[in-house]
Amino acid sequence: GVTQYGRSPETRVGPQNTMLSISQRFPWFGKLTDRGKVAAKEAAALEQMYEAEKAELVRRVKLAYFDLGYVDRASGIVNEDLELLRHFETLAQARYSQGIGLQQAVVKLQAEITRDHNRLAMLSTQRTITRFAPPAPPATDIDYELLYATGRANRPEVKAAFLRIEKNEKSIHLARREYWPDVTVSAGYVYVNGRQDPAGKENPPLDNGKDVYSLSVGLNLPIFRRKYDAGLLEASERFLAARESYRESVNSVEVSVRSIGFRLGTIQNQIDLFEHALLPQAHQALRSSEAAYSTGTLGVLDLLDSERVLLDVRLGLEQLRSDYLKSLSEMERAIGAAFPGEPP
Repeated sequence: GVTQYGRSPETRVGPQNTMLSISQRFPWFGKLTDRGKVAAKEAAALEQMYEAEKAELVRRVKLAYFDLGYVDRASGIVNEDLELLRHFETLAQARYSQGIGLQQAVVKLQAEITRDHNRLAMLSTQRTITRFAPPAPPATDIDYELLYATGRANRPEVKAAFLRIEKNEKSIHLARREYWPDVTVSAGYVYVNGRQDPAGKENPPLDNGKDVYSLSVGLNLPIFRRKYDAGLLEASERFLAARESYRESVNSVEVSVRSIGFRLGTIQNQIDLFEHALLPQAHQALRSSEAAYSTGTLGVLDLLDSERVLLDVRLGLEQLRSDYLKSLSEMERAIGAAFPGEPP
């Protein structure tokens, strides 16, 4: 601080013209430490929320990747179906040229070929440039207790909620310290001009014009305690709210794990059904229909029905595989780590 006197105080050794002072307030012992701990816990909680945003971004990228992977594999299946239809078209044209088939069969097969071309055109608008290797989702045994524990230990939102509990616990300690006074230390310097009056000039006093130095210590007294009582109450309520938020985060993990685990189990059962029952049956039905059509005992509509069933089963199986991997990504997001037993 700087003080310039408008009317200088007169002293025995001369008038005081200017005063310079410096002061520093020191919080009571432990206050700064507690404030540092509160700030550190808040920073750590914000870091975990940053990790949560990263994990959410990874989840969205994985979902998009598996969707594009399905488009890529579906395009391959439709291309194979297209070759099969062309083979049937050649067979139908041969039968028609021999007089044992109908032109209507050729037309129907050409219509199916056109439909596949249209399906490919629709898929090409979504297709990924990078080739996607067809995944083989493994049979997954779901250990719910292990997944719950993994989620509680690794999910960023749970970590952030726990850190906020610790932060608000430190805030309670800090609020209790606010009842204690702070210490202010000050140092001052006063410039003294010296006696300029006739008597002072004729007979200067001892220490004439000697400057003044000072050192002072002060305390602020927290007499009105309602403010501090309110601060302590607020810190306590924030602590209780943080505990409830943590419980909610843990419950959210368990709900997500149960829901996604049920979905994974359901999809795995459907994949097993498609791979071991529907797909072999569809292949066998098509072979039988093709043989019967070649001998003239079956019409082209029955042949096309078998072809459509096989195509639907193959596309449905690839969609299930994609859905399985997407659900696995959702599970990894729910527990905040790679699925136990699976590569990250």
